[in-house]
Amino acid sequence: DILSLWPLYPPQPFINKAFNVLYVYKHAAGLRQIFDSVVAHALREKDSKKPLVVSPRMLVMASTVFSEECRNKSGDADGGDTNNIYWQCLWNLLENKHFKHARTQHSVRFVGQKILELLFEQQQQQLRDDVDEDGVMQDVKRVYNTYKHYDIPLPLPLMQQLHTKLRNALHKSWIRQIYI
Repeated sequence: DILSLWPLYPPQPFINKAFNVLYVYKHAAGLRQIFDSVVAHALREKDSKKPLVVSPRMLVMASTVFSEECRNKSGDADGGDTNNIYWQCLWNLLENKHFKHARTQHSVRFVGQKILELLFEQQQQQLRDDVDEDGVMQDVKRVYNTYKHYDIPLPLPLMQQLHTKLRNALHKSWIRQIYI
C-alpha cells in the first residue's frame, strides 16, 4: 500500500513524482493524501520560504479522479455522489486557500465543471419530488462565487437544464438574473 510508505514531511520532488504515479493508477486515496500533505505543511510551516505547492495541472487531473470516485460511489449505500470524502476533495480543490497559487481560470473552470456535472447527474438520478432544491442551489452559488473572481460564466446548457427542473421561483429568478 502506497500510503504506508508516505513520509511524515514529504519534500516537493516526492510530491511531484508521487502525484504522477498515483494519477496513472487512479489512486484517489493517495491523491487525497498529497493535497492533505500540502495543506498540513502550509499550516505547520506558515513562514516557510519553500512551501509545498501543487500545480494547476495537478488540480485538473485530481478533479478527474475525484469525480470518477464520486460516480463510483453513487450506487453505494453511503448517500451517493455528493455525500462522500471525494466530494469534499473536489470542493477543497476549488476553494481551499492553500491551493490559490494553483488556481488559474482554466483549472477553476475545469474543477467547477466537474462539481456541477456531479450535481446535475445526482439530480437526474433522483427524479423524485424530494430533491433538495435549496441544497443544489447552495452548491451552484458556491461555484458561482468562485467563478466570478475569475470572470467565468456558469455553463449555460447546465443552467438551462437546472432552470427547467426547479420549482422554486426564487431559484429560477436567480438563474435568469446572472445571465441578464
